This record gives sequence, C-alpha cells and structure tokens, in this order.
Amino acid sequence: MFFLRKSSSYFLFGTLLIPLNYKLPSWHTSIYSDIKPNTISFTAGSLSIHVDSSSSPLFYMLPKPILVRTVKVQGEISGLPSLKRESEDSKKGDDLAFRLGLVEPSVEPPSIIARFLAPNWIRILLDYLPEQGIKTVRFLTISQEKSIGAFRFHPQNDVIQEIVALRKRTPGKFEINYRFKAPAPTRALWIQPDGDDTQSQFTLKVNRIELETVETVSRKKTK
Repeated sequence: MFFLRKSSSYFLFGTLLIPLNYKLPSWHTSIYSDIKPNTISFTAGSLSIHVDSSSSPLFYMLPKPILVRTVKVQGEISGLPSLKRESEDSKKGDDLAFRLGLVEPSVEPPSIIARFLAPNWIRILLDYLPEQGIKTVRFLTISQEKSIGAFRFHPQNDVIQEIVALRKRTPGKFEINYRFKAPAPTRALWIQPDGDDTQSQFTLKVNRIELETVETVSRKKTK
C-alpha cells in the first residue's frame, strides 16, 4: 500500500486478497427456482465449482464498499461450455466457464413494487443488501469467441454488463489481469459459471482472487 500526492488529497492504493474459505460468513450461496444449482466446494485454499447442466450464484460480501481498479484471478477449467453451432450471444449458447461480477450498489433501495417485479437474481442479491439497491453488475468473463475487452449489456437485463477479460478456447490453467479504465465501485463479488443452456459439464477451480483498490484521502489542513 502506498500514497500518491495530488493537490489537497492523496490516492491510497492497496491490494485485497479474497479469502477462499467457505467457513467465513462473507460467502453466500443461492439458487434459482427453475435451474439446477452448481456444486460448490472449498478445499486447501481454493474454490471449486462443478457445472452439470447447471447454474447458480455465489456471492462474496465485502466488509465495505471499495473502488477496484484491477482484478487478478488465477485458476483452472476442466472443460468449456459446448457451444456446438450456437453463439455465446444466443439464448441456447448463453453459457460461460467463468464469470466474476463486481456489484455496484445504488444509493437507495428499490421500492417494494420494483423489488417484487425484479428478476429472481436481483431479489437474491438484494437479500444481502437490504438498505441498498443494485446499480450495475460488471462481469469479467472468459470467452471462447470474443476478444479481450469486448463489451455487451446482457439482453435480459441492462443492469448487467459483460466484459471479456480473457479469450480461451481450450481447457486448462488461466490467469486474468484486467484493469478498468476507471475504478469500479464494488460492494460484493458474484461468481457464476454456467452450463444450463448448453447442457455442459465442467469444473471451474479458482486458486486466487486479488483486487487492486484505490481510495482518495483528503489531507488535513494545518494551521
């Protein structure tokens, strides 16, 4: 951690290593009502998610909101979604071996009516953010088709953004090192590989998640 002076303020840079330990209360699993859930396990400091024609969210709630400028991930994938003739952008091919979402909260929670009408995944996450809403979820993904930096709003909900952090066409180890153009406000992490649309089977193993953060600190005035 170090400081960079800028006029009357400092930029405070830091590194946050996400603990891959399910015994911590910060990790939360959930399921969708109409989709088979993934199988999640934590062993020897790593996270394994087995996908078997399945999909389900795994959330990590941060102690406080942070600004993330860089995301680094190390892991391994035993297989990839079976796209066949489908595209990742199609409904039948909308599966990815890796999704890591940075959840940006809104200032105020949604109304009771808005919450009732919200998609299931939003209601699930709001259970862990009772006094806030959800402004944006920025998913960093591994794509078989698209180049690094490719961007889209998810067709089912424009709250979700997807940014390709790595292009990978074969199973095996991977490393992601993605820096945002502007720091991303983040209150929670959302991990979700899926194979429900393509009826795919594979395992995602995550060995390390590291966030580089930045904070603006005002200097105290001296007399």
